[in-house]
Amino acid sequence: MRVLVYDNDFNSIEVLCHQVHSMPMDTFIDKVSDTRDFIDLFNRHDYDSLIIDVDDEIGKKLLKEILTIKPKQKIVTIGDTIQCGDENGCEHCLNHHKKIRLMKPVTDNDLFYALHNISFCHQYCSDSSAIVKLKNIDKKLKCFEFDLQYKAFINKNNFLNGRDDELDILLSMLEYEGFEYQFDNARNIYIQI
Repeated sequence: MRVLVYDNDFNSIEVLCHQVHSMPMDTFIDKVSDTRDFIDLFNRHDYDSLIIDVDDEIGKKLLKEILTIKPKQKIVTIGDTIQCGDENGCEHCLNHHKKIRLMKPVTDNDLFYALHNISFCHQYCSDSSAIVKLKNIDKKLKCFEFDLQYKAFINKNNFLNGRDDELDILLSMLEYEGFEYQFDNARNIYIQI
């Protein structure tokens, strides 16, 4: 798989590249932090996927330009919010483009599913307010990680005894936000959206 990554933040681009390289697949990654290099590489190579941080004006401009040049290019957009901002709406995006939106911080699982054509962009659009709340809860946790595909908080430390303080906090936050949930023997918590 050949991937072109744009981010204007050096640390962020290194993290994204590390995430892609750690996946169980052969990858070749080009990384850039400016418009000219991005367009030059895009025109010279055939990329399976593009990853573009759209939190700055350059990223937004690149996205618009790429969609004009090659509307069906697979693109993973990354940003601080879930809403993709496609002015024509979600249906237009789903029917005319191959864009997937991920919210920062990007998890390995979300990036893996996005790069492997397991699209959940429509889930982001239809469940956006619930997903935003869950992602915000996730930012406050250390022992759990939110997995969008399974709509679950995964117990990263596999603790079964002790350390119940974070579990209690997580359950309190979910109840406060009005989410119904179930959890399994490994204390993974599945959200009903």
